[in-house]
Amino acid sequence: MVNQYPAQLNREENKPIDSLTERLDPSIGEASTVMGAMITELLRRTLRGGVSRIGEGLDAYVNEKVDSTLAERTPGY
Repeated sequence: MVNQYPAQLNREENKPIDSLTERLDPSIGEASTVMGAMITELLRRTLRGGVSRIGEGLDAYVNEKVDSTLAERTPGY
């Protein structure tokens, strides 16, 4: 990371040449990249958990249907 402080001054007006936004832009970009990665991981885990629950529900449903179909088609003694 390049340290841009102290800011260079315009000798004529004694004002900073670079605005605060321009000096902080690399840090803002880095922070937004980290936040994006965190949100991506949160979304991935949430979707994965939801898909897992759907899969468990489908397994239970299929097992019930198979058991009921077998019970209906098995001759009674």
